[in-house]
Amino acid sequence: MRWAHEGNKLYKKRYPGKLDYVSKFNEAFTLFMSGACEEASKVLAEIRDNLDSKPWKAKVTDGHPAALYCNPQYAFLIHQMQCICYKRMTPQPGEGKFEERKKLIELANKERDECQSLLAQRELEGIFLY
Repeated sequence: MRWAHEGNKLYKKRYPGKLDYVSKFNEAFTLFMSGACEEASKVLAEIRDNLDSKPWKAKVTDGHPAALYCNPQYAFLIHQMQCICYKRMTPQPGEGKFEERKKLIELANKERDECQSLLAQRELEGIFLY
């Protein structure tokens, strides 16, 4: 985590106003793997919101190296991880409030639908490889 935070600081210093997809992903992945899905979800939401503006469609002319990660495959991974976080955060039946459970299920379904959309788009273009 310290490495990710330090990488973020250095990146923001060098590229003000740009998101460091590498450090942010490392932070989210570390939180995700440690079971801190709520914190991971916040970091993934920041990445997702930036990626949903589809930066891969713009030309990268300012030497912003993390922009190399701006592609539909990366967006798919982020949406998929966010979906899993929402599912893990969803209380089991009988636990927690019904409204909270319903909201998290809706958010997970929305992320799943976005994954399906990105997957279908890539398959149609014939360049989505696993």
